[in-house]
Amino acid sequence: MNIGNPDKTLYSTGLNRFPSWYDPLPNWIRVPIFYFIELTEQYPTVHPISLLLYSVGLVGLGWLAFRRKAEDKYLLIWFAVVYIFFTVIPNREWRYLIPIFPVLAISGANLIISALSKAQKTWKLPQLSVSKKRLVQVAAGVLIAFTLVGFYYSMSDAYSMSKNLTYVPIQETTNYVASQLKPGENVMVLCPFNMIDANMVWFFLNEKWPVNTIVYQYPENPVDTYKPNFNMTELINECVDYNIKYLIVDQYAETYHYFGINLTFSDFNQTLMSTGRFTYEPVSFWIPPASIFVLTFS
Repeated sequence: MNIGNPDKTLYSTGLNRFPSWYDPLPNWIRVPIFYFIELTEQYPTVHPISLLLYSVGLVGLGWLAFRRKAEDKYLLIWFAVVYIFFTVIPNREWRYLIPIFPVLAISGANLIISALSKAQKTWKLPQLSVSKKRLVQVAAGVLIAFTLVGFYYSMSDAYSMSKNLTYVPIQETTNYVASQLKPGENVMVLCPFNMIDANMVWFFLNEKWPVNTIVYQYPENPVDTYKPNFNMTELINECVDYNIKYLIVDQYAETYHYFGINLTFSDFNQTLMSTGRFTYEPVSFWIPPASIFVLTFS
């Protein structure tokens, strides 16, 4: 539970990411409410769940707790166990709480059905005035409208995300590399991160080109979650020891900075070229915003 990259753990506090009112709060308040904000504030334009739908689901949970039916205990325990467990661990990300989405959906739907049923029964009460009956109906209508608007925003977010998925041309790159490799020559992935690493390259190499090629990576840890320490002497020595022929490096947008430092791919590339040991192949694979370059080690 406590294993994690300290830099990543700092990201998991929400500090300097959440609204300005969040930072001054004491830690004993920030930690419990972290996921109440994280699920709706993760990205500037895309949110794991809209604030409106999230609110309906949470109010629905409150309704389940209030009415205290035996069949509701399972949903309440489900939500509480997942929420508390992933709040306790130091690395916190919205995706860890995906298991509570079904609970929010069920509790929100239950709230709406209960509200409509209550409005229907209230309308039939002869002792209530028409104005009070209308008020109950309006309240139920507002809840439904609230949910529909939240549903619309969540659908828009999902559609926006699906239209902006990044495609990294690993397969095209490995097809080229595999066709050029000689027996005993190996490959290295430079600056691995969550969209390209040694395992991905090895998979595509062996999918169509079953070879005995070994795929290494430098640095060993991904540069989008660990602060990289680029040592050109170490890199060259590894290329010699591992008989590296090709190096694969991905440039994710021109302004992408490696984790915890101000270096971009261009900065790293200048240092790389200054060694005189690396040259570019006359081919690159570019599908915005991802570009993959192939280098030869000599």
